[in-house]
Amino acid sequence: MTLEEIKERYSSMNEFKRGFIMLLIGLIYPGYLFYERGLSLQQELQDAQRQKTVVENQYEVAKKKSSELPLLEEKFSKQQGLLRKAQEKLPNKFYMDDVLHSIASLAKESGATIKSFVPMQEVLKAGEFSYAELPISLNMSGTFNQIAGFFDKIVNLEKVVHMRDISISATRAQESGNAMLSVTLQVIVFRSS
Repeated sequence: MTLEEIKERYSSMNEFKRGFIMLLIGLIYPGYLFYERGLSLQQELQDAQRQKTVVENQYEVAKKKSSELPLLEEKFSKQQGLLRKAQEKLPNKFYMDDVLHSIASLAKESGATIKSFVPMQEVLKAGEFSYAELPISLNMSGTFNQIAGFFDKIVNLEKVVHMRDISISATRAQESGNAMLSVTLQVIVFRSS
């Protein structure tokens, strides 16, 4: 069939048939495009929708965290205040005269007797907060009430003091009938580093 014959046949058709043919011809290219690229575009659309869901979830998590930020900042501020207070109580260096005077005063107030006071080697502690410990070996004697009174006073000192390795033994009875105790312990004094 020649081009002239096709033209003549087309001209002889009514308008409805000509419109239908034009519609078919117009749909051929979009059909071809859909067949060639439509499926891959549809897959890309589904991937983009999944990625959008992931990003939206990440956004919601970040939004929730940002809403918690003022509370975290308040907690951080409180912790900084507590750290400052602790650092104020921890001296930058050990003043052995002050430590000896404090311990001797507490023993005297309690009625206990200090027999020996031996500072030991300073120990540095590293971690989230760095500090140093100074263990002091202490040997003392007194009645139960005197020793208990000393312990009570030392743990309530304004300075940060800790006791460990406490060993208590009864020695002899006093004339009053109270047993005398011999006590060895380590008093730990702290400083910031």
